[in-house]
Amino acid sequence: MPAVSKQRRNYGTACQPCRDRKIKCNGRRPVCSQCTRGPIEYICAYENKRSKAARQRKIEELKWALEDLSLGLELVNHPTEAAL
Repeated sequence: MPAVSKQRRNYGTACQPCRDRKIKCNGRRPVCSQCTRGPIEYICAYENKRSKAARQRKIEELKWALEDLSLGLELVNHPTEAAL
């Protein structure tokens, strides 16, 4: 008799409360069963998946913003040196 393979169901990413509590999430949407169970009702929220290119663009935007803020802070802290 041939062996029957059991396939695991892949539900994708766990919701944020299940990740924070480090418990198994069934991935049901809009609310997983872990968030509806128990005395405390959690806000079941899933992260949006971004493509690698979108993440890289966001990283570049944040680097530019950080550089702008650093320059602005330098002007506030040392106004006479920055003017030279």
